[in-house]
Amino acid sequence: MNPIIESPATQEADTVSLSELAYHIESEIAAADQATSAGIEHYRRAGSYLRAAKKKMEHGYWLTWLEKHVKCQRNQAAKYMRLAREWDKLANVSPGIHLTINE
Repeated sequence: MNPIIESPATQEADTVSLSELAYHIESEIAAADQATSAGIEHYRRAGSYLRAAKKKMEHGYWLTWLEKHVKCQRNQAAKYMRLAREWDKLANVSPGIHLTINE
């Protein structure tokens, strides 16, 4: 059974009204937005820690240290660091705008 296509919620959807479906849709989107916000905050903190670690190193040691101590590709680490660096700008983004770590 494909959990996305044949989930209980999908099966239940056949028996509920459109207004109930709208309620469920809005509830799921709100829950996803809340979970995403919490996840992004963790990425921001990781980025802050990465930035702090890089500042403590002499030039040329960063990538070696990152590979040895952090289970994260360097391009992903750079994205986390950028998120931390640009965090204040993101605070001005309107709610409901869906951003990814790549934006």
